[in-house]
Amino acid sequence: MHKTNMAAQAPAEPFYARNDESPDAASHFHQLLDDAIDQKVRTIHLQQETAFCRVRKRIKGKLDEARVDSPTLISELIAELEKISSSTFGTIDTLTFDVVHRNVECHIVCQSCPTTTGMALTLEINHPTNIPEILEQTTLKAESIDNIRQRLNSHTDGLTIVSSPSCDLLCDLYYPLLGELQTLDSRIVSFESSTRKHIPRVSQISVDHAHGMPVTDADHVFIDWQRSRDTTLLNTLLNQYSTATVFIQATNSASAIRQLTDLAISERQLATNLTTCIELDHAHLICPHCAEAHNPNGSEIRIMEQHRIKANSTLNYAPGCDRCNYTGIGEHRLLLSLCSASDAIRLSVETRSTDAIAKSFDSALKKQSIREQRKRLISAGQMNLQALK
Repeated sequence: MHKTNMAAQAPAEPFYARNDESPDAASHFHQLLDDAIDQKVRTIHLQQETAFCRVRKRIKGKLDEARVDSPTLISELIAELEKISSSTFGTIDTLTFDVVHRNVECHIVCQSCPTTTGMALTLEINHPTNIPEILEQTTLKAESIDNIRQRLNSHTDGLTIVSSPSCDLLCDLYYPLLGELQTLDSRIVSFESSTRKHIPRVSQISVDHAHGMPVTDADHVFIDWQRSRDTTLLNTLLNQYSTATVFIQATNSASAIRQLTDLAISERQLATNLTTCIELDHAHLICPHCAEAHNPNGSEIRIMEQHRIKANSTLNYAPGCDRCNYTGIGEHRLLLSLCSASDAIRLSVETRSTDAIAKSFDSALKKQSIREQRKRLISAGQMNLQALK
């Protein structure tokens, strides 16, 4: 993977505090990195309008938006990113590279797409200071942390699948779990698409250089499979060692399992080895400072009936206020479901039917599924009904 050493700079002012200076693309990118390091920002979204660029980011859960008076900012940034990464957006959808900025290693993932007004660019910037090291540094509830620890201690063999629609959430849990399992006498091997944080006493290996490396003497194997589709490696690890944890970007556990079987992983082997499935997702709660109760309309009543939400549940909406930057969004809560593989789940895995697998998980999880957690938040007036669509 390409790595660039950026020139060391002193901490900059907040992003684009001096718009009238119109810095070049390289300076813009340096300021983005400064924001990521100083304000612990992970994702920055840029939207090109006709005569200006809209820049959005979240600082401690609160949306921050800035306007940059430049009709060509994104195109200039794209050219700079392609220069730094020695790649082009024309041949791949995503640019991934590492840079060293102010003596901090940053892993950059860039995605670009056309819009009606120009281009949109999303930068995911991961660096050691914004990646949790222990479970207590995540936004998981104490009850969820205890459940994870109990499951790790009770299941020493088998396959654990961790899934989420968000790469950020998977990254937030990957390294705390590594740190949770490593001890003075532990032998852990971690196969990663890119090493974002170094963990003591853990052998961290790039998936690009993993072939032919023995792992039979490891106590536990971690596989960051978010951006890798190397079925040969995964099959080898599952055949070679019985204890492994696989992180995969997917809507839910059923979708993750179906992805694995679609990519030539044996259903019988997967069903035999599977012990635990962990799902993660975000819940965007409505702003409590501007929340207003309202009577459900016809379409909302149909959604409530479809998902069996009580008709007398309190429905709130948030029009926006200065406390939430007029977004209507308040706290971001991390939802987690943790399920042991039952005989019914293993049988459904062998059918390769996503619906059958999903039903078996719903039956096992009952009120602890992420969908049921969302329904409880909606019934309590803390979440928008549209989150169930």
